[in-house]
Amino acid sequence: VSNRLKLYKRVAGKWVYKGRDTNGDGKITESETNQDIDGDGDKDELGWTEAGLGAWRHKSNEYDTDRDGTKDVRIRWDATTNRYIFERFVDPNWKKMGEDHGGDFIIDSTDGGVDWNLDGDKNDKVGFHEGINLWGKGKDSVLWDDEFATMLKELDDKGIHIVIEMVQCFGGGFIKNLDGIVEKIVTGSSEDTKHCNRRNADGKVYAADEKAFIENLHGIDVESWNYAFDKAKEADKAAWIADGSNPKKKNEHEKWEYPVIPTDSGVSWVDGKYALVLKLPDSLEGKVHDFEILFGLQKPRWSNGTVKEMPDNYGWERIPGGFRIKSMEPFALSPILFKFEGTGGNEALKVQLTDREHKPIGYILPHPIDALPEREEVLDAALGDPDVNVGWVGDYCEGTLKVDFAGIDLTGGDVPLARVVLRANGIVWRDSGKLPANISRFDDSITKRVLCGQRFLLEVKATNIYGQVVTKTQEIVIPTPSQQQEYTSPPPTPPPYTPPPTDIPTQTILQASVSVSGKSTQSGEECTSSITISYNGTDLTGGDYPVTRVVLTVNGSVWHDSGSISQTQYHHVESRSAACGQTFNISVAVTNSLGRTATSSGSYTTPVP
Repeated sequence: VSNRLKLYKRVAGKWVYKGRDTNGDGKITESETNQDIDGDGDKDELGWTEAGLGAWRHKSNEYDTDRDGTKDVRIRWDATTNRYIFERFVDPNWKKMGEDHGGDFIIDSTDGGVDWNLDGDKNDKVGFHEGINLWGKGKDSVLWDDEFATMLKELDDKGIHIVIEMVQCFGGGFIKNLDGIVEKIVTGSSEDTKHCNRRNADGKVYAADEKAFIENLHGIDVESWNYAFDKAKEADKAAWIADGSNPKKKNEHEKWEYPVIPTDSGVSWVDGKYALVLKLPDSLEGKVHDFEILFGLQKPRWSNGTVKEMPDNYGWERIPGGFRIKSMEPFALSPILFKFEGTGGNEALKVQLTDREHKPIGYILPHPIDALPEREEVLDAALGDPDVNVGWVGDYCEGTLKVDFAGIDLTGGDVPLARVVLRANGIVWRDSGKLPANISRFDDSITKRVLCGQRFLLEVKATNIYGQVVTKTQEIVIPTPSQQQEYTSPPPTPPPYTPPPTDIPTQTILQASVSVSGKSTQSGEECTSSITISYNGTDLTGGDYPVTRVVLTVNGSVWHDSGSISQTQYHHVESRSAACGQTFNISVAVTNSLGRTATSSGSYTTPVP
């Protein structure tokens, strides 16, 4: 008797000799028998020791698939039918979902499929979770992908930026859970593949990609991780080729990171003083509300930073590891200039764009530009003398206002204009939009319908390609020409003269009252408004001293005059168009037959939506 292990393989119903333990070490291997025992394409790993040989033992397993603390699915060996049964627990019984009819230890469509939810069909869809084996005990030995994402989300919500390198089987399955939570994740495998280590020249097994990644990682910024990950993939591929290029052992590396968005943005810096000219692409119109400068992501890393200058209507705040510049409105597509100081690095700037909820959209990498010229040397704006044409139309005083305005590149083309906007009382009247390239002068005019007495603060704002801004303002009040009172022929007959008593207080015999309402509507950048004035003149004696005249005056102009009347009560409602946020000084004067006068006055500002 040789006292050595021998290998037989079942072929066509017969046992065929395939080899033995040739070196007598008590272990029979693939290389000794020239058999690919585990079916992985090579013959140099698997082996059985004598102690490991024995009779078949069929193991049953139970799983808590919905992680509610109760094992709800099991695979068990049925000794009666000599096959595996796949079952689901429906309290209080286990019910069969499928079984291995073919005896190949796989339950698939050839066995009739699996009724996963026990609804009578076999077309159910099942999702799988990936997990990190923590080498613990019981339920907590695996950290599942969604649990991991929940833990990291708490850090992300605090403004902590996270980068992850994960070399494990099925690591790519974590990407979809961590997308948007982490800054970047690189994995050594896809969602559906295992990760394979390599064998070095000494025959020892090691993770070639993990080793190369650590050796080439020189910073925590995303670019450093990209460099290290590229080196890791190169090293793993070289080791895979040296190990025989077995297709089944090829690692499928994957990664995800917030995208870098191409823009024409530029940045200049001198001694840690930065001037960022932000130019957003059309694809981001209406989407960007903030941007962040994160000290740890700069190259080299900043130790501190602060904002020194920014346009009106912007603010800034410190966040963990950096600062955020924010706006209540979406960032414009025209160039915007920001100035800040950063301590520690002058090689490159990385800016993270965020949305209204401060969630990242992506990064921009502004290209270096020369130091900006002084604004006064390159840019100007102009407002022409307003052309007003108004007059009385019946009881209304109205007309037109024409405004000429311009933006000027003082260099004649070296620093072209980017945008010119005319506003009145904060409302945009004309916006050039994003100007074509190489515009050195922009002239325009606009004519608007106006009311006498209206007050306008005109503002023209010119922006150049560096985001530098020049603003010119001018205030104008629409004049009210004198009005000739016209009478029809014959003129009204005045009421009989009644000698005025001297001992009656005016407030006991005569009253003036007024109420005002307004309505404003915002449509885009246009805001329209109206004002309605309802007023009364009342003879409190019931006819002894009737009302003889009622006059409504607004902003010093007569809006309505009753003329000569004789009434116990006079009521009138006057409605006019107006500008949003326009203020009106209103006065109602009521005269009676005694020549006494009662007034009611006040001010009203139309609402701004």
